[in-house]
Amino acid sequence: MSASHARRNFTAALQLMTTATVSAAALPSLAAVRTTAELVQRAQVVRSALNARSLFRDVHARAEALSEALVRFQQRKRLQR
Repeated sequence: MSASHARRNFTAALQLMTTATVSAAALPSLAAVRTTAELVQRAQVVRSALNARSLFRDVHARAEALSEALVRFQQRKRLQR
């Protein structure tokens, strides 16, 4: 995953989470859901939050991999001295 791809994933995840937070606050309680449309709306909010979580997890994994690579690079550099 390139840096620009990771940045796009992070931005998309952040936008998804912001939208999901606002949408979730506006949802009626599950006990008050009466129509199929309300259930569909609730499912879309949940799916949006899960998608954002997945994107954040990918970005986090990429950051960890880069951090580990940097540590290995620094260790090799110290050994060459």
